[in-house]
Formats: sequence, C-alpha cells, structure tokens
Amino acid sequence: MSGDEFRLHRKNLIEVFKQNSIDHGIIVFKGAELRLEPFAGSDYHFYQEGMFYWMSGWEKPDAAISIDIATGQSTLYIEKYGDRYEIWTGPIPTPESIKEVTGVDNVKFIDDLKHDIQGKDVYGALDQIKMHDQTALPSAAGIARRAKTPYEIEQIKKAAELTSEAIIHVMKNIKPGWSEQQVDAEFTYYGFKNGAREKSFLTIAASGQDAVYLHNSANEGVCKDGDLLLLDCGFFWNHYAGDITRTFPVNGKFSVIQRNVYSILLEKQIELCNMIKPGLTFAEMNKTMFKYMYQCLEAIGLIKKEMTVDEKNQNEIARVFTPHSLTHHVGCNVHDVNYEKSDLIKDTNDEARTCRPGNIVTIEPGLYFHKTRIQKIMAEKSAPYYEFVDWDWALKLADEVGGIRIEDDMLVTETGNQRLSPCPKSCDEIEQIMASRVL
Repeated sequence: MSGDEFRLHRKNLIEVFKQNSIDHGIIVFKGAELRLEPFAGSDYHFYQEGMFYWMSGWEKPDAAISIDIATGQSTLYIEKYGDRYEIWTGPIPTPESIKEVTGVDNVKFIDDLKHDIQGKDVYGALDQIKMHDQTALPSAAGIARRAKTPYEIEQIKKAAELTSEAIIHVMKNIKPGWSEQQVDAEFTYYGFKNGAREKSFLTIAASGQDAVYLHNSANEGVCKDGDLLLLDCGFFWNHYAGDITRTFPVNGKFSVIQRNVYSILLEKQIELCNMIKPGLTFAEMNKTMFKYMYQCLEAIGLIKKEMTVDEKNQNEIARVFTPHSLTHHVGCNVHDVNYEKSDLIKDTNDEARTCRPGNIVTIEPGLYFHKTRIQKIMAEKSAPYYEFVDWDWALKLADEVGGIRIEDDMLVTETGNQRLSPCPKSCDEIEQIMASRVL
C-alpha cells in the first residue's frame, strides 16, 4: 500500500487537536523498541506498537514520528542503519522507500529529534524530553481511531475471514487427546501459511474447566473426549486485528446438555449482534446482555421455578455466570484505543462508548460454570441470591459444559450493522464441519 492511508490518519489526528483549539505545537510519539535478552544478547520477538503504526505506517523498531499541527508536516526519525544492519538484518531502507510506505514529508535520524523539538510545545510522551502535555495525544488518537476508514475496514474484514478459516481448520482436524497447545499450533500454522504474520493476541485454547478462566492463554491442558473447547483467537492482517471466539465439541458431537446450553446462548448472541446500530451505547449493550444471560439461566433450568427473583438479584446471578462485559473496539490493537482522559481534549467516556458508523466492535456473551467459584458459593451460603439458584445443577453443568463464549466482529454501518466474521456458529453447522474429520 502507499502512504496515503497514514497521511489520512495524521490529518484526522490534527483535526481533533484543532477542534480543541490547539492549532500549533508538535505531536511526538515513539514506536516500540527492539529489546535484547539479558546477558545473551538475542533479540526478543518484535512487533510494532499499534498507535505508532496507525500514525506512521512504519514497522521497524527504535523509531519516532513528529507532526507539526500548524503545517501538517511529518517527520519519521529512524535509527542509523550501518554495515552491521546490512550484514545481520537486511537491506538498508532508503529515504525514498520510507516516504513511499509512510507518506511522511521528511526522514531523519533519531538522534536529531531532541534538537528539532527543542523550545516547542510538544504533545506526546518521550523519555528525558519535557512535554507540554502528555494526555492530549492518546485522547485525540482515541477519537481519531474510532471510526475506521474503508481501507481499515477491509483489513479487519480480511483478518476476521482468515481467523474464521483457521478456526474451521481446527474443527476439521481436532481429535480427543490433542493438547491445547496443539490446537494453538494448528490455528497458527493455518494462518501463517495463508499470509498472516502475527497473531493479534495470545490464543486461548481452553477445554473443559479450563474454559471458565476468561483469558486463560496457558494452553497447558488436554482436550478430552466429551469436552467442549473454547477457542478465542485472531490474526493481524496488515496490522489490523481479527478477534473471534467459537466453542465446539472435541469429539465433533454436542451432548444433549451441551447442545441445549449452547443453542440458548447462541440465540441471545445473535439478538445482541442484530441490535448494533448508531447511537447504541455500550452501557445499553451490557445491560441487555446481563438481562439476556439471566434469561439463558432460566431457560436451562438453573433458576428455581418457585422463586420470584427481583431485578437486582437477577443481575447479580447473571454476573456470577457471565463475569465480563459484552464488547470492545477492534482496530490496530485487538482492544483498540477509544478513550483516554485529558484536560485539553473534549471527550467523554460516554461518547467513546457509543456506537458510530465506522466503529468495529466485538459481541461476545458467554456462560461459565466455574466449579471452584460455585463450590465456594455453596459452602458459604451467604450470597443474597443463594436461595434462587439450583447450585447442584450448576455443578453438573460445570462438569459437562465448562465455559461457552461466542464472539463476532461487527461493523457499525449508517443503517445498522454488518458481521465481518463469517465463521459458522450453529450446532448443526459445527457438527457438519467436524463430521469431515479423518479420525
């Protein structure tokens, strides 16, 4: 791609500053550094920081960018690439090739940065350099990054499509006895073979009770016959993230109980996807999700039928089995920047957490039957909602179901929404895919 996309990002960023009566000064931001192992001197794995990439389009380490708010002129500061770089790392990039990729006006060496911004109002964060303000840049960038450009939407769509294909690849190959690490390896292999260069976050391949730990990326367990596998995963495509979760049976067939719980949750997940539209707030989305999760618990027989449960306890019960919110933005970061408080930039958390056309957000309800937590509640018997729940049935669900999450990437459009993640998610679709496995 050309640097035009990154010129547009910087233009949008400057507009936010000017809309807040900041019409002069220098925006400065430094990218990620290449780190070395202590004592050994070997490189740690490097991947460029999301906000720096969004501003610059530059993938290499130890660089910085400055943007003049008044003129729009941008300068990329890079390390001095010498003979050692050319011998050990690769061809030395030329100023012309850098400008083509990034769209910057000037290319200079990182040692020049401190001199170039001396005595100017600087908005950003750099070690050992005095800043006029350190809060305006992340706040302004959060605003500028919320609504995705057509190019960005296309990259996230491709990331979601490749992530979906890799999940299907795992469904077609998994067998009882696989380690969770092997699940991750198969997912990663498919994505990297088909053009991805990085995963957008650590894969969560969690089977059985491992799935009740929300961000359990250790992948140390074994996928057993009869278990469900929760696979929360994603790839970057041109530095834009996919983020999808599917839950499916290790042996290819849902049990009666698993199918019932999964189908009840899926019905509500689809309803939550369909409600996405401009003007909908994250608060409204979360309130609706917890209401729906309580309805799920009623439908699977977890709430004692003879009991009348008030709204407060309904919400508390739902949060026991769904201990997380529904959504987050997706972009150059899998949890994309959307709100940072600043005294200089007019923005509120409510504005940041209201759906607008061009936003890409996840919809990811889940039900988790956490055996240890359930046993603690049963032992203590002190929770205000204790009497309303059939805790013995909850323990049975902990053994047979574990945790289920279903997650899609959703684009907010002018008139509603579009699902970007085409991965199949009904029980029948999943079982049909898994029936093709060679055991």
